[in-house]
Amino acid sequence: MERDRTDRGLTDATERAAETVRGLVEDGPVRLVQTERARLTQVIERAEQHAALFEDAAARFAAQIQAQHVEAEEHAARVTHAKETAEHTRHTVTTEVETRARTDGQELVEARARLHAARDEARAARFGHRRAAARNIDTAAESVETIEQHVTQTWGTAPSLLRPVTEWAKTIATEHADAHPEVRATEQALSEAEAAKQQIAQRQAIVRDRLTIEVYGAEQARQMRGTFRVPNPSADAERARKRAAEARRVIAELDARPVAEAAEWLTQRREQQRAEREALQARQEALTRRNVGLTRTGPDQRREGSGRSL
Repeated sequence: MERDRTDRGLTDATERAAETVRGLVEDGPVRLVQTERARLTQVIERAEQHAALFEDAAARFAAQIQAQHVEAEEHAARVTHAKETAEHTRHTVTTEVETRARTDGQELVEARARLHAARDEARAARFGHRRAAARNIDTAAESVETIEQHVTQTWGTAPSLLRPVTEWAKTIATEHADAHPEVRATEQALSEAEAAKQQIAQRQAIVRDRLTIEVYGAEQARQMRGTFRVPNPSADAERARKRAAEARRVIAELDARPVAEAAEWLTQRREQQRAEREALQARQEALTRRNVGLTRTGPDQRREGSGRSL
């Protein structure tokens, strides 16, 4: 019986020692290092997956950009051609009409000048020459009336006595060009080409947004739109690769040290990271408070407050 009690005591002591060792493994440096190593392994796996996804997305974005660029260039070329055609057609019509209108208008101006001269001569004519001077006035007036009727019938209006013929002719040419069938047709074609170009740009924006949502998710895509950030999957892939490389570096640091030293190094590293995060947060909060103060007071009010304090 005494021996059985001794054996039981030895067994109990062995179990207690095993439990103590298990506690050291589970709660001590070994567990700390193993847990961190497992976490970093997951970080590497996720980072590698993200890098592969972003690299594939970069190729898709590049192909989309190239295809949309070609499409946009085609529509831009159509707009340019339509614009050149419309401008050439309008210029041709305007030049031809303006030349004819200016010729007719100038003929009327000269006829009016002859009538004015005939009247001046009649006022200065002597007694025996007044009848002839009156006939000259009638002839000049008839000429003015005939030419003015022709001009009005041809162009819808006659040049004013107070307005240069060149300005009148340009106005007539512009009005005729606006109503000319060829001018209207080419300008309508230009409007349609510009509308098609705008529609293509809108459609391309929708397609780009769909791809962004597919790659980054709806919420991040919305944030990108709000901050005018352009998707850059190549840079995102590079950042993911760097995260994986950093995680591998930390694992190598842990593996290169004894467990107790590795746990201490890991603890110090975490403390340093925590201090850096707190310092960054403090700087951001201080900057936010400063910006809020500037918004509320403004530079003028601060200067006035400083003056009163003196």
